[in-house]
Amino acid sequence: MCAERADLKIISDFSYDNQVDSRYTAIGENVSPPLRIEDLDDKAETLAIVLNDADAAVERTTHWLIWNIPAVIDNIQGNIPLDVRKVPELDGAYQGKNDFGDIGYRGPALPSSTFEKPHKYRLIVYALDQALELEPGATEKELLEAMKGHVIQKGFVSGTYQP
Repeated sequence: MCAERADLKIISDFSYDNQVDSRYTAIGENVSPPLRIEDLDDKAETLAIVLNDADAAVERTTHWLIWNIPAVIDNIQGNIPLDVRKVPELDGAYQGKNDFGDIGYRGPALPSSTFEKPHKYRLIVYALDQALELEPGATEKELLEAMKGHVIQKGFVSGTYQP
């Protein structure tokens, strides 16, 4: 069982002044943001990323899942290809299924009538002690289950968005 430390530093322009940058929304460029990971534990083998909307009407909405990114990659490029289950640019990292039924990244963008207030989006990076035995296309629930006992560190960036 791994002890989790919440001290992973994530640097990204995903949000600016606590607002999600429009480039990363579905009504903007709808591209995943670049991330730089700092203070990574030497024991970390892989990274996993989850982006979700904690203020969704029914339950948290998942916008992006990617895992088995080798921990030696501390600069994760932006604009990870959509509908690609295995990402060659990240040594074959796997992408999962978001809550819209797509593989890959889908930025914030619900019709403004569903936003009574700004929604808070959280992009969480997990450092894991091993690669996960989880097939591409998995859901957030499956990913979180597979990560149990393997999280060494985590960190996040967050921002609010309202069209």
